[in-house]
Amino acid sequence: MGSARSRSEKKEFERLFRFLGAVNHSIFAARSQRSLMRRICAAAVDEGGFDFAAYFQVAPRGEVRKFAAAGSKPAGLDEKHIKQLCAKVAKEEIRQQITTRQADNPCLLLPLWYGKRCYGALILCWKEEERFSKRGVEILQDVLGGVGYGLALLRRRAEFAKLTRRLERHLKMEAALNAVIRVALESYSLEEVLQQILKEMTSLGWLAFEAKAAVFLVKDERLVLKAHLGLGAERQSECGKVAFGECLCGKAAKQRQPVLSLHVGKEHKRLLDDEHDHGDYCVPIMRGEELLGVLHLYLKSGHRMDEGEVSFVKGVSDVLAALIARVRAEEAAQKAAALYRDILESTADLVQSVDLNGRFLYVNRAWLNALGYTEEDVKKMTMFDVLAPAAREHCAAMFEKAKAGKQLESFETVFVTKDGREVELEGTCNLQYEGGKPVALRAMFRDVTKRKEAERQAREAEAQLLRAQKMEALGLLASGVAHDFNNVLTAIQGTAELALMEVPEDSPIHETLRRILAACKRGASLARQLLLFSRKQPVKPKPLNINRTIENLLKMLERLIGENIKINAELEPALWTVTADEGGIEQVLMNLVVNARDAMPNGGTITIKTENIVLTADDVEIIPNATPGRFVRLSVSDTGVGMDKKTLERIFEPFFTTKREGKGTGLG
Repeated sequence: MGSARSRSEKKEFERLFRFLGAVNHSIFAARSQRSLMRRICAAAVDEGGFDFAAYFQVAPRGEVRKFAAAGSKPAGLDEKHIKQLCAKVAKEEIRQQITTRQADNPCLLLPLWYGKRCYGALILCWKEEERFSKRGVEILQDVLGGVGYGLALLRRRAEFAKLTRRLERHLKMEAALNAVIRVALESYSLEEVLQQILKEMTSLGWLAFEAKAAVFLVKDERLVLKAHLGLGAERQSECGKVAFGECLCGKAAKQRQPVLSLHVGKEHKRLLDDEHDHGDYCVPIMRGEELLGVLHLYLKSGHRMDEGEVSFVKGVSDVLAALIARVRAEEAAQKAAALYRDILESTADLVQSVDLNGRFLYVNRAWLNALGYTEEDVKKMTMFDVLAPAAREHCAAMFEKAKAGKQLESFETVFVTKDGREVELEGTCNLQYEGGKPVALRAMFRDVTKRKEAERQAREAEAQLLRAQKMEALGLLASGVAHDFNNVLTAIQGTAELALMEVPEDSPIHETLRRILAACKRGASLARQLLLFSRKQPVKPKPLNINRTIENLLKMLERLIGENIKINAELEPALWTVTADEGGIEQVLMNLVVNARDAMPNGGTITIKTENIVLTADDVEIIPNATPGRFVRLSVSDTGVGMDKKTLERIFEPFFTTKREGKGTGLG
């Protein structure tokens, strides 16, 4: 009897040790919890002599499930009861084996613990006739404690591998998002940038399976396909325009929420013949409350997106929103700038923009046309190069005031054209800012040259009218004086002539009477001049050679001016004949020469010049009361001190003079 038990125990221990050896080998050879427990269950049947072995796993939240099994399952095995026992073991922290019977077969439930964690229980069943000693059960309990360690180790490996994979995926998505941001900052067209962003996105493994994506933009309450990757011509045509609420993209647009579809279904507008089952993820592209578009990604059929993937797509949609908003703002700014430039180019006003050093940044077409410069000329110039010398100091002072931020009222200035003409301008200016700092000065000018000339002509006409009124008043006075003076002279002359007839020639009174008659003649000449001035005495013009008149006067003029003044006569040999009053010409010449003499007390030169000229229509515009045709010009110049502007404005006023009292009336 004792010998039989000894042989039975020996046989039992041999089976157990083979089983335990297989367990130890499995712990180090297995790569996962499932493979470990499958190996142990198989070893329990093959090496341990058990009829059936199964491993029931206890999840961290307490759920129990059969994880691995081997051998012949007893016909009446109550798995529900076993799961309840496993849950009780884990909940009440039972670490000892539990013996039970299943379908009249003895079973042993061995809890697998490591530390404070119960990973599950190993169920071993055998036939009734087989026996396991108490010592054998203790050996099983001790050795299977290492299985708990193996399960814990493999679980940690699995968790670490899972964490590593998640980290790798996170790093890849972060790198892809950074690449998307870099692409969004490129200065290519919107279509090119969107295309490159889709390529960066679909380089990720979970999106590379389908490698299809699209970006839709909102236009007139519809989605318009703007960029895509991997879509065929038929799909492009089908999805070219999508109404809000239609298909998955339209649904995402209408709801302003992401839409996920694991498989192709009734939500799809149309499934093309060459398309297979796939998933879709449609994300609205939002800028605040404004919908800008929709990002559509194709997924592997059944793929459920995790939190990291959702966050990645949200990040890309935010980048797309910023990109689209920036491009639209740039397009709006470009349109506004183009419109503004068109306005500047179409205006008749002269527009210029200069930097803070006065260098030209921009001039409009009217500016170039008015001043005659080319764009190449302007690139080499500053604003001071086009200013008339007299205007530079004033404009430089205003330029500094403007740069200091002071408000300038409208102002007047003078520019010089490329051919040297002066153009009078009236303008305004204002500072241009960037980032709160002044960077340029823009000015707008209006050509007022003609207006200024018209104003000058109006003033001149007014002055001429005033002079005419003065002349008329003086003429009336002179006419009255001349008539009265003639009456007095006639009486004196008649009386003197009668007396002369009765007085002998040798009488001293005879010479006195002759002097009285000579004075009467001079008085009559003066009266005649007064009548000419008052237009009461007609001028007697006749064909006249002015050269001959000048030559006849030269000797008398030389006696009048004295020896310290020289007269040069530059007379045109082939001078045209004119129609004029010779006495008036002589009087004008004498007055001019005598006045020139008085302006040169220390001596000098007087030049009398004649020349033939032809006045054109342009010439007569600046010569009052002139008509086009052939004329003779008589000019008298001297080397005296000259006249200032105020004196020049009054030289034709009757009796105006700058001479001291008692020195005559000069040109007057």
